[in-house]
Amino acid sequence: MQLPIKLWPSTDTNKLVDTIAEANRDNKRIVLMPGLHLTKPGRSLKIPVGRNGLYIKGTLNPGEFSTIKRPDNAIDLAHSDSNHGLFFIPSKPTDAEWAGIQNWRTYTTVNKETQITTTYKYAVIIRDTIKIEGVEFDCNMGNQGLPSVMPSEKIEHSAMLGFSGEKYNHDSYPGKSIFVAFESVVINNTRTIHGGYADDIWISRGYCRPNIAKVSINKISSQNRINNKRATISFSGLAQSVDIQNANIFKLEAEEGSSQWHKLPGDPITRANRYSFWKLKNIACDMFDLAAKGQAIFLDADNIETKKSTNLYQLGGLIRNSTFNMLPQPTPLNRLNALTFKKVNWIFTPFRNAKGNFAGLSPRAQYGEPCSATFIQNIFKLNGELETDAATEQHCLIETEYLAGTGNEVTLKFQNCSYDERFGHEAKTCIAKVFSQGQWKFNITDFMRISLTSALLIKSTATINTIGHNVIIDIP
Repeated sequence: MQLPIKLWPSTDTNKLVDTIAEANRDNKRIVLMPGLHLTKPGRSLKIPVGRNGLYIKGTLNPGEFSTIKRPDNAIDLAHSDSNHGLFFIPSKPTDAEWAGIQNWRTYTTVNKETQITTTYKYAVIIRDTIKIEGVEFDCNMGNQGLPSVMPSEKIEHSAMLGFSGEKYNHDSYPGKSIFVAFESVVINNTRTIHGGYADDIWISRGYCRPNIAKVSINKISSQNRINNKRATISFSGLAQSVDIQNANIFKLEAEEGSSQWHKLPGDPITRANRYSFWKLKNIACDMFDLAAKGQAIFLDADNIETKKSTNLYQLGGLIRNSTFNMLPQPTPLNRLNALTFKKVNWIFTPFRNAKGNFAGLSPRAQYGEPCSATFIQNIFKLNGELETDAATEQHCLIETEYLAGTGNEVTLKFQNCSYDERFGHEAKTCIAKVFSQGQWKFNITDFMRISLTSALLIKSTATINTIGHNVIIDIP
């Protein structure tokens, strides 16, 4: 095994980037000695990583932090977006890789603005690995001369640490493209400090499937964020597999919105790659926001605690043993894909909407796509006082509204759940407003001996059936 490159602290902003290139070229590890290692200022700087991969190891021992830091005033204020700290992409395909493609697939895309259709041949290559551990990342966003109020589009892509796949063309292969995706990105035992304006760690878009085959993050924390803009860990492009464990951070976010995951160029749709599979365990964060088009994320989540806000959109799978604190506003659960919540505590903050009502969870179908969820041993609790007056129609913990059209059904099941004792007991309150198309199923014994008419506000066109301890409500 070759000896690693020991990188000593330096004020030279080229030293770290040059050493990364050297290590990748010569297949060597980088050992960051304790102290400051500066990133290179510049706009849209991307660091290619080839077949040898990249391994950076530092130390987070008390008093001996290996810190990768964005220099002061490194962001070009006239062109403030895409000023990254470190941004990694796979290196371009070799001539041998181009020549070795046997099965070119066809992809057709339509420009939304011009409506011009483009068709090209493509292939996806998955290679190259990155591992970073024992490193502190100082985003240093408080020393960039940035205004306190700044439009998001002017700065949001200036992530401290970024990764994405990359699309390449070759003059000898007209009409053909190769997407290169990372095989894995592994980040262990790290922390980020002084974040804000942009993401600390950003999985960007590679516009192919998968963008990265596997992202694994373990033992990560974040501290001293200067504002609430963007996230500690953010996915704008999805990975085929995501494993995040033992995190104490400001925000975890997924926001894939450029296209539906399964419609991106990639391997043919199969059971294996229809979803981006996420394993989340032991995560504490202020904000938890997972939203991706096309019901792309399938979760296995255990012990998630949010302190301020929770947003769940188009998700499937299982969330268990978790506590979700909610913002003082309705919480939409749109287009859930048979998501199961087991032993989840929902903690709501009082507010009043335009009608003077409080509403907790709001499961919704959208655009002809249904919403389906099961709640087992959940606790629904309001942390504060309800305000009821003559204008109040109905406070409820769970509410839906009727949405006409085929496919706009909501299917919800509640089993062995506990509801805030005020709902259904006090005037103008109920546990659930049952108005959506679809089917609702409750365990009557969970209603704390109150009548069905007190517990539920049910649309007049519903059909109600009681089987044992269960009430089943169907709304056409």
